[in-house]
Amino acid sequence: MTPTNVQLKEENATLRALLLASQEVIATREKELQALITAHEKERQALLGRIDKLSESVEHLTRKLYGSSSEKLPMHGQLVMDEVARLFNEVEMVEEEELSEAYTAPKRRKTKKGHKLTDVFGALQPVDVIHRLSDEERCCTTCGHELSVLGIRHNRFEVEFIPAKVNLLDIQQETCTCPNCSKERGETVFVEPHVPEPVIQHSYASPSSVAHVMYQKYVQALPLDRQVKDWKAMGVTLDRGTLSSWVNKATHEWLLPLMVEFKQKLDVEPVLHADETPVQVLREPDRPNEAKSYMWVLANGSEAHHPIRYFEYGPGRGQSVAERLLLDFKGYLVTDDYSGYNRLPHATRCSCWAHVRRKFEAVSRLKREKGTTGIADRALRFIGDLFMLERTLSVMTADARREARLKEAVPLLQDFWSFVEENAPQVLPRTMLGNAFQYAINNRSRLMTFLEDGRIPITNERAENAIRPFAVGRKNWLFAGSPTGAITSACVYSLVETAKANALDPFLYLRTLFEEIPGSDYRSNSDTMERLMPWSDFMQARCAANAPR
Repeated sequence: MTPTNVQLKEENATLRALLLASQEVIATREKELQALITAHEKERQALLGRIDKLSESVEHLTRKLYGSSSEKLPMHGQLVMDEVARLFNEVEMVEEEELSEAYTAPKRRKTKKGHKLTDVFGALQPVDVIHRLSDEERCCTTCGHELSVLGIRHNRFEVEFIPAKVNLLDIQQETCTCPNCSKERGETVFVEPHVPEPVIQHSYASPSSVAHVMYQKYVQALPLDRQVKDWKAMGVTLDRGTLSSWVNKATHEWLLPLMVEFKQKLDVEPVLHADETPVQVLREPDRPNEAKSYMWVLANGSEAHHPIRYFEYGPGRGQSVAERLLLDFKGYLVTDDYSGYNRLPHATRCSCWAHVRRKFEAVSRLKREKGTTGIADRALRFIGDLFMLERTLSVMTADARREARLKEAVPLLQDFWSFVEENAPQVLPRTMLGNAFQYAINNRSRLMTFLEDGRIPITNERAENAIRPFAVGRKNWLFAGSPTGAITSACVYSLVETAKANALDPFLYLRTLFEEIPGSDYRSNSDTMERLMPWSDFMQARCAANAPR
């Protein structure tokens, strides 16, 4: 073999080695590139999924902020901005026909919505306002003869508003003496009538004025600084601190014992509803002003003899607050999914089917707006059948309702849970639909507890309805100025919401309390305390919702 051939052979071997090495590098690079493409594709899919989830959240939160809050009639195919336009143009949307009927319809005629015109007026008694011809107009313009009256014709109804009136009461006390006794005893004998004890010592406050301030703030959600302007318009110059002092002092002096009575009655109830909502409280010990506190509410069940709504302020949402609030309760407790109720020593947890329905309903609404339906609608049909059954059973006694549930509700529930077990694994876990399924699965045992007793409802709407006025008021007055103010709010909300639940006028009830409590023995006399309860015959007679103020 010639040197040239040897050299070519060596070069050929070197080239082959280089080629193999290059091929290995290329293969390695291809694998790295493919892995990078795969990782990027996974990241892209994750980002797309996150975009979908965030879009769902934005649409859901936008609907919660601007859309309809009703859970009965979903807004089929209606855009959120259409609902916003409806809210801002609500006044202009009244039809001309309804306006005409509101002014001229006779008493037996009905409006478009099916309500009688007299329903608008309630218990108002009409005051006749007759427009007559003047003496100069009583002569005929054609012949000059005097006109004669044929009759009075109805023209229209109007509702007149008379602003509130404030009186300054000069409380005086008559002093009498008995000349005969004074002569016999050798000293003047004075006899004076009893004067009711004031609501607040050394204050201008009266039972009606304190009750009015409380009513305006806790029923009408009118903050104290706005009330100051109303008082000034009526000729009384007060500041916010004075009104706040009236409310706090009157509450802590007279009303707190009523809360103890409410709580003792709730502790022996077989069924309670519980809920909580955040509130900002300033000047709490060892806590910043930005810290979130909570207002807790308890409500007894629909089978209770007397409705009670009990509010209590807690500096947090910790489990210790729930344990202290429900330490002595030994019945069924209907709540949402909050874990703070899990370790109550004696209560049996019951979850709310309305919360399950809301989560599927939120998904269903978004799907309907996009022109699609799916799994959420099927879930809602199962839950809707359960609610429809409960409406038919509402007229039954508790024992009969329990037997009917075991017979008719159990098959519905079995179908629903079979549906959940079949479809939940196929849904992405962190989507709204996945969260809805997970919520139902996490609460499965508590959602079935209502089958044990006919007195247990399937929703927590009683507590939610009770706490809603507080949430509305919180949007106006924003925060409590101190823990003392938060305790005051809890007390007054308890009284006014319990009064409303017992068909009382909250203002009349508060005013009557401040008229009856000062100077009474209600703290030591159970009969006197019972007389002050909203369901007592005395309060029902004096403070009925339709009673004149």
